[in-house]
Amino acid sequence: MEEIRTLSEKLTNKLTVNKEYKAKIKIQKAVFNAFTWNEFPLELIRNFTEDCLSKNIWTSEEFFDSKKQNTYNIFDYLINKEYIPIIKSLMIETPPLGSPNAATGEFELMLLLTTDSETPTKGDIRHNKYGLKNLKGNNPRIFTNVRGKYLNQVMKSHLNEYGIELWSQRGVEYGQLLNETAINHYNKQFIEKELSNLNVMDICRIWLNNLFDHEVVDTTFNFIDGNQINWDLWFNFNCLYIFDKCDDKFESFMIMKEDGNVYHLPLNIQDFEKDLKVGKISFSDNYFRLNQDKQCGIYLQVN
Repeated sequence: MEEIRTLSEKLTNKLTVNKEYKAKIKIQKAVFNAFTWNEFPLELIRNFTEDCLSKNIWTSEEFFDSKKQNTYNIFDYLINKEYIPIIKSLMIETPPLGSPNAATGEFELMLLLTTDSETPTKGDIRHNKYGLKNLKGNNPRIFTNVRGKYLNQVMKSHLNEYGIELWSQRGVEYGQLLNETAINHYNKQFIEKELSNLNVMDICRIWLNNLFDHEVVDTTFNFIDGNQINWDLWFNFNCLYIFDKCDDKFESFMIMKEDGNVYHLPLNIQDFEKDLKVGKISFSDNYFRLNQDKQCGIYLQVN
């Protein structure tokens, strides 16, 4: 155990320089736990530590590259396949790596120890060749510029102008248009109140105009059939529109899974739309929260 503790300290040295005592110990303990939890052979731990320090873990670190292609598996690049269990054990360790109040996500520690990368002042990890990455192990989120409570008030007021009965959930009324149940409710109201195609276009345009304080002038909305909103087409339109207008796509999202798969969120609308169409990207059920005074955003899910 003493040698494993020493090896843990040696391996984490570059991460613990100038760290406070507590943070330093937490980082060392995280690596020690990863080494000992599955009772890895001491010789394997020694070899892994030396190979990390000599940067001899991967044949290439191009899995950080978001420009060459979108998907990789890091284990395809692992020189010594005997290290796979250690890599997987390190993936789930999350000691404090950045500022004291900054949360550490899964995979960060493993990548910082095994690759030519470092902890940046902003973002999750900076590779010395491929640059800054916003590392995610789950669903990245892209944001609009509008806050939930403000958008809700705008939409409630506009729907009231047409005499529309508002959709409610848990006793709270919402002018929510990015929820399938709410759309079903409003479609029934559009029929009951005999709204025209232009009326429904107006309602949808008000929604879109407020997401980024940007006027949408398109009058050929293919997501409206008569006075009915087609949920799937409307949702895809919103997703593409938000992606196109948001700044979050430039954060270089790198999504990792425990099986080693890596996906880079595209930086341009064409690749994003292509991945959306083939099902590589879909969306979780966490849509806009119109009861919160926070920016509205959509969670992306990588399949």
